[in-house]
Formats: sequence, C-alpha cells, structure tokens
Amino acid sequence: MTQKQAFFSFFLILSLCLQLNLKAQDNAPNLIVITTDGLRWQEVFNGMDFALANHKKFNHGDSAYLYNKYGSISVSERQTKLLPFFWQSIAKKGLLFGNRFKENKVDVANPHWFSYPGYNEIFTGYPDTAINSNNYPPNPHQNILAFLQTQKPYQNKVIAFGAWDAYNRILNEAASGFPVINGFENLSSILQDPQTKMMEHVHQLWRDR
Repeated sequence: MTQKQAFFSFFLILSLCLQLNLKAQDNAPNLIVITTDGLRWQEVFNGMDFALANHKKFNHGDSAYLYNKYGSISVSERQTKLLPFFWQSIAKKGLLFGNRFKENKVDVANPHWFSYPGYNEIFTGYPDTAINSNNYPPNPHQNILAFLQTQKPYQNKVIAFGAWDAYNRILNEAASGFPVINGFENLSSILQDPQTKMMEHVHQLWRDR
C-alpha cells in the first residue's frame, strides 16, 4: 500500500449488524466499511485520467470508447461518469477526505507503505514499525472491531469478509472474537460457524422488517 493509497487501500468488507429488537437504550448505528485495493485517488477525485486513456498499454486500442463513456471537460461530470454512486450518494450525504488536488491529504504514518502495516494502522488507529511484513504473525494490538465486539449493542454482531487470507492475522480472529472470513476458506466450514449462522438470521430479520 502506498502512502497516497491509504484512504482506498484494500479489499475488505466489514459489517456490523444490529438485531431489530434492540432496546432503545441499546440502539447503535450500523457500520459498513468497504475498501478496495489499488483504487487511485486521482480517478476518485478527478475522474478518468486522460494520460492513461491515451496510453496503448491501458486503453486496449480503443481510447474513443473510454472518452465517450467516461470523458468530459467537466471534472464533476467525469467523477459522476466513473463513480456514479460515490458522487451521487456518498458525496452528497457524507464527508470525503483525501483529495490531494485540494491539498487534503490522508497519509499513513508507518514507514512501510504496504498492506499489513497499513491495515494495522487503519483498524488500531496508530502505526507499529515492528509490523514490517505481510507475513507478520497475528496482530498483537486490539482493533476497533474487536473493541466494538465487547460493547453490548454490538456483541456477536461483528463480522469481516476479505479476499486475502492474511486478514485472519491482521484482525487476529482468534483473539478478537468475531468471524473473519477470507476468500480461501472452505464454504462448508463457513456455513457451520455458529456466528455466521447468527449473522444470516440477523440479515433475514433486516430483509423482513
């Protein structure tokens, strides 16, 4: 993970679901964190990159298609064409950070600039220079999701999905107390996990409300 990619860093979906019958004093907001690996801030905040669209290595011999579908002289139009939901929903209803064109920088503090150290920093809130490899053992630091798992409104309602098996170590599944399901796990073992079954039940309650 590079310093400039810290805000858009990795494949992971984390979902904190609430049962519908929580008492009023226990109500807490739902939290869904979606991150993606390799998404550049340049495209997010400026739309299609003309230099890449013109480059034979990236345009598959059809720059005209890219210009027609994603191009515009207007930055706001390029943004919306490339990431419609992001700009029509998230940007209008939320807050955006990391637009380096406007000197709004979101950088990692660790010196390594790649995956595991960056994920540790995101989910614990601070860097650890000792975490210097993607093969680092289970994370010794408590992450924010593990903390929420101990809070009454979120107990047994935290789950993480990741495409990479290192997430089990990054979020320290054994110590954190919530399921971390990666893309390499056997489906049958996932479906037999009692907490996974519980999350399926909560999801059904949400759909039927």
